[in-house]
Amino acid sequence: KLDPAFVVSRENEERVLEEIRKACVDALMLFPTTLEKDIEALREYSHAMTIQQKNAIVASAGEKQTLMWFITLANIAIPLLQLSDPHIKLFVRRQKELKKDIYSEYINLIVKPLTKGCWPDDKAAAADSQIDRIL
Repeated sequence: KLDPAFVVSRENEERVLEEIRKACVDALMLFPTTLEKDIEALREYSHAMTIQQKNAIVASAGEKQTLMWFITLANIAIPLLQLSDPHIKLFVRRQKELKKDIYSEYINLIVKPLTKGCWPDDKAAAADSQIDRIL
């Protein structure tokens, strides 16, 4: 069994997220059009397209949205993981004012356990058991 202290750490999570972000940016650069151009093409020229052409654009747009989701996740999580404990505690107080979003689950399942001791309801013990199950 792998040692969770070595495998699961802020630094490792940052490196993984940075690699994911880089891979997603590289993948986005391979597309000949932007997501905005795909949406524009579907809106303006859909009537003149075959079903295969529409499906190809929809599939391509879906791939771009997924890649952009992971880039945004990395852009949110990496700075959080780099915060000092006092700054994380400040973030925790401010988080209650922020709107819940699709990244909250990542923050709760990954960032919280990696920054345990900084959260008032510190469910890090429960999250630790989830990490142990993964390893």
